[in-house]
Amino acid sequence: MILTEQEQAEVEANRQRYEHHKALGQQQAPKALPPPTPRDGAPIAEDAIIHRETVPGGWYWVTKLARGEALRVVNTSGTACVSLQAWNAHDTSERLNHADTIKVQWAATLRKGRVILSDMGRALLSVIQDTSGAHDTMVG
Repeated sequence: MILTEQEQAEVEANRQRYEHHKALGQQQAPKALPPPTPRDGAPIAEDAIIHRETVPGGWYWVTKLARGEALRVVNTSGTACVSLQAWNAHDTSERLNHADTIKVQWAATLRKGRVILSDMGRALLSVIQDTSGAHDTMVG
């Protein structure tokens, strides 16, 4: 495909605009993440656990988390992934947004130090510990 001079100039202008926005985004991104959590287990004190639930594969479970509460997910069989859906309890029109979670942090992996964003650009959840090191927002 042969472009005219005007089309070539538009392509170049778009490329420069993209590079400019990419550089701005990288200035806002964290320069380094905390190291992965050691695999010796997440340090949640036994007396701090308020509920335990075993969910069979293919089933679902629903809970409401308050600010400051933590949810620990343990895959005891290690044969599949866990799917997560999240909404703002005060406004259920605000929901988890995988695309923004990836774009804003320039990474598809979830690990300690990352946040899970809503479709309104707010942090719904944050990853405070990670003993797997293999969480992916697109695949699981």
